[in-house]
Amino acid sequence: MKKTAYIFVMASALSFVACGGDATTEEHAEETTETTEVTEEPVVEEEQASIVGAWQMTAMDMGIPVPAGKEAEFEASMKEAIEKTKYTFNEDGSFVINSMIGEQKGTYTVEGNMLNSSMDGKEESIEIGELTADKLVLLIKAEGMNGSMTFKK
Repeated sequence: MKKTAYIFVMASALSFVACGGDATTEEHAEETTETTEVTEEPVVEEEQASIVGAWQMTAMDMGIPVPAGKEAEFEASMKEAIEKTKYTFNEDGSFVINSMIGEQKGTYTVEGNMLNSSMDGKEESIEIGELTADKLVLLIKAEGMNGSMTFKK
């Protein structure tokens, strides 16, 4: 991950909230005396999401300013990096990163909200900002950067 630390960026995910309902106007409203019985269903807790699987990068933000006049070049490089970056975490604790700089392999563990990895004798810990069944956000704080990478399964 040492080489990939240079391409990490701050990701921002959009949240969409849908709200729907029926509007009733006074002229169509009718008075009713019906009683509706409400029964509570037991709350089923969602299974804890697993990092195991193939994750395609969808966004990244390095959290650093882009030099003036280099915006188009930077944007093109970022687009290519995002499209070519895929992390695969295996159940046996191994992982493979495919990116612009090639394939890298290592081992990992997850402890709380930390992803600990070992690759080529170098150990690194990265904070997991979010992990759901289909979304992974890694927070990168290294070498003057304060960014993140967002992935989808």
